[in-house]
Amino acid sequence: MDMQSISRQEISSSGDLGTPAGYFAASFATLRSLPCNFPLGAHASFFDFEDKHAALVAGDAANPFVDPQAYRAYVERKEASFRAELERQRAEGAGAATAHR
Repeated sequence: MDMQSISRQEISSSGDLGTPAGYFAASFATLRSLPCNFPLGAHASFFDFEDKHAALVAGDAANPFVDPQAYRAYVERKEASFRAELERQRAEGAGAATAHR
């Protein structure tokens, strides 16, 4: 879920399933419903890998990689970014429609 690539695509269509916005909305609903205890990502920074690895090596009692809150927070951040981009595109679309009248 890369918001930079999303901002280069038009997602502002109606939001119904079958449109880019609808597919994204459905994906976020699915992600929120998934149980996830070990969040992993393509980049170590997504889930504070270095800090968690250091805690694991230091012998902290609990496994720092068990972090369902980090997963939920990540999904919430990405969904908020998506919603902001969607609103930006809708506002641009409304502005363009008004300018053509």
